[in-house]
Amino acid sequence: MKYEEIDEKDKIPQSDFLKLTFQLEKEGWFEANMKIEFLQLLFVFLCMLICTLTCNTYPFISAMALAAGTLFGGWIGHACDHQRNNILRDINLWFSTILLGLSPQWWSFKHNLHHISTNEIDYDGDIQLF
Repeated sequence: MKYEEIDEKDKIPQSDFLKLTFQLEKEGWFEANMKIEFLQLLFVFLCMLICTLTCNTYPFISAMALAAGTLFGGWIGHACDHQRNNILRDINLWFSTILLGLSPQWWSFKHNLHHISTNEIDYDGDIQLF
């Protein structure tokens, strides 16, 4: 249910941030641009291809391509996991598992726990050291 569809008496007072967020949402700023999404995925695939082709002859280039591919791939997976649309969510199920070797379900669960207990030492796995 969208905020505009909620009865006025049940609405939580809006902060300036929420008002701006709703305005940007109406203007389409949070909609996925599939051309850009495709180009980002292509970049990660190219990084992984370069990594594979150069691993025996140019290990430094291979390591840099692997680093760039996994870094950008992780952020693409992060964005897809926020489920801006169903196509990106479905792509992420395959992309994260096959190309990056991690389970999107595991990451989503871990990420949601982090947001529930952000920076609480006993509960936030992202900041636990031991």
